[in-house]
Amino acid sequence: MSKENTMNKTIFAVVLVALGLTLSATSTPADAAVRFCFKHNVDFIDSGQELATSCSSFNPARCEDDWKTNDAYAARGIRVKVEKQINSVYTQIWYNYTDDGDGGDGAGCTPALDPAGANTGWYKITLESRAKVKGNYIYSRNSSDELATNTFVTYISTDGVTGTYSFTGSSSSLILERFNVLSAASQAQWKVNLGLGLQWYYFRVLSTSGQSSYNGTSGVVSISWDPLAPDQSAHRKFVISHELGHAVLHDILGSGYAGNTAWNDDGQGLGNDPLCANGSHGVTSKEYLSGAGNEGFAHFYASAAFNNAGSNFNCYVHHWGRGTVNCASTGNDTAGYVEAFMNLECGAGTVVGRGVELDWWRAFWDVRTQGTPNLVSYSEMTSWLSGAGAWNNTNVYSILDAEANSVGGSLDAAWNAAEVDNGIAH
Repeated sequence: MSKENTMNKTIFAVVLVALGLTLSATSTPADAAVRFCFKHNVDFIDSGQELATSCSSFNPARCEDDWKTNDAYAARGIRVKVEKQINSVYTQIWYNYTDDGDGGDGAGCTPALDPAGANTGWYKITLESRAKVKGNYIYSRNSSDELATNTFVTYISTDGVTGTYSFTGSSSSLILERFNVLSAASQAQWKVNLGLGLQWYYFRVLSTSGQSSYNGTSGVVSISWDPLAPDQSAHRKFVISHELGHAVLHDILGSGYAGNTAWNDDGQGLGNDPLCANGSHGVTSKEYLSGAGNEGFAHFYASAAFNNAGSNFNCYVHHWGRGTVNCASTGNDTAGYVEAFMNLECGAGTVVGRGVELDWWRAFWDVRTQGTPNLVSYSEMTSWLSGAGAWNNTNVYSILDAEANSVGGSLDAAWNAAEVDNGIAH
């Protein structure tokens, strides 16, 4: 059963699930109960891109593992209010966060709501642009009010019938873009579980052109959206999760978070690649380690959100400025993205305390995937990063190296391989 209005873009699908017994197409057994499951139809321009061609048809191996197509994905942990019409009045029967995928209800699902024999009639569903995933809270909003959210309201008449109810809305609605951002952030939080809990992540999705950023002082991620420029950040899952990665690193390091205090070297980074020179930072620019490490971690976090860590031979993302990038240290198959990039391309001038985002991006991925005898867990990475101490412009390699040596085991083995393969020992 479907229910659609006259707009042109499906944004949510709600699946009614009977608990206990399978429902028929026409009636509901009196001893069954109903729950609601929510999926969000995402809209990203960096899904499944390989050299501007769909990787599913061009080369499936050179593609992210998750969300490689725009589709309906579980709205993990989304906050929902369910009201039921009782005596002509809508009365709240449930108001909470849905399952993020780790509970017993299923990702994006409520628990059983109505008791047996009371599962028919009209329901009012209010979805909020906030979620709770892995114990952390995510808000996607547009105001200075930290708790402000946007809502999407619809009505369902179940009539005792199971099925999927699709709701549509304008593709140019800024409210819907905030749900798009929420979906990518929720997926990243669920997939990359760094063991943090009770953290609050605020996204401010603004109707404006320009770059997106994380503000370490306010703790707010700003995401740009412009209906006349569909390539803006609200339509890039990699950008959304990358900026979230900055906020996550800030939570891990606390007061030791240096931010990007000084991105670029003082004009010494001249090499074969023009982006090695002084200027605005980029994935292949030579920077102080505070910048290269911070940006490298954010790139890693976004990569891990949509790639599986079982093998470092398959880690691909569609970078907003540089196209398809292999984020493993086996990255020589992508033209221009050689391993140990700074050593080979940006070696002129000072190298101590300097790095390149690409090298650090791959190094963090390799730490996660090259541990022996065991794969390094995200929680082990968190302990290593937090235990290393405060970052400054130039000390990032030395303190992470010392902490890895202290930790030992699989993490130290992975780090030792990563620092050699990616040339970051500066």
